Amino acid sequence: MKKILCTTLSLILFICLFAVSVSAKSEGDVVYVSIADHTGTLVLTAEPVTVTGDATIHDALTAAHDTYYKGTDGYAASESAYGLSMDKLWGIDGSGAYGYCVNNVSAMSLSDPIKAGDHVYAYIYRDVLTYADSYSYFDVLRADKEKGDILTLTLSRLTYDENWNTVTEPVAGATILLNGERTYLKTDENGKVTVPCDKSGDMLVSAEHATLVLVPPVCIVTVPTSVTPIILAIVAAVVVLGAVAFLVVKTKKKTK
Repeated sequence: MKKILCTTLSLILFICLFAVSVSAKSEGDVVYVSIADHTGTLVLTAEPVTVTGDATIHDALTAAHDTYYKGTDGYAASESAYGLSMDKLWGIDGSGAYGYCVNNVSAMSLSDPIKAGDHVYAYIYRDVLTYADSYSYFDVLRADKEKGDILTLTLSRLTYDENWNTVTEPVAGATILLNGERTYLKTDENGKVTVPCDKSGDMLVSAEHATLVLVPPVCIVTVPTSVTPIILAIVAAVVVLGAVAFLVVKTKKKTK
């Protein structure tokens, strides 16, 4: 009986530790990377990658290609008169027509530092004549919602004033895309839109515009489809304890 109890307690401890480790998996040197290719297609949407030490944008993009790109020649960078510069992104040679932001702010160099939890977004310009592409973003990158909830988002874009200073302005009249499909939803004059969360699972919210060349924004909405690891661990522990109680009662009956 003592062996059974020891084994059971060890199993419960293992399950609980596993649940805690899963829950804490997003901690540490994890950053999120999004990439849009030369057609304006999102090929990565806030995917997690692990970086170590004094990490830079270059490190995050290297890790993202190592993890998610199917091939060995997806990303390249080299030193130039402007510092470390991008030569290839997601297997595409954009001939220098690249842009990248960290947490929706334009970065100066691939050598710019990043920290855990940052969102790195790199893209290839579609308009290589006038470079009219506008980096756009929602005010929410990731959201956890229950089925039937409503998510309110604000869409903004980076542009320039008469002195070529970067300014932010709302994007009105943008069409919302859900998992790549156009919807009837449009942003109002303040860039706001309400998105229904009526399906379980992960949902990618993005947008396009009839007259603006938008770098597609990213928002990942998660609507749970199952219990969390911690709840699963508790349920498992209750089941195991129930089994132990049954064995104890059964053993006592046999000894009488």
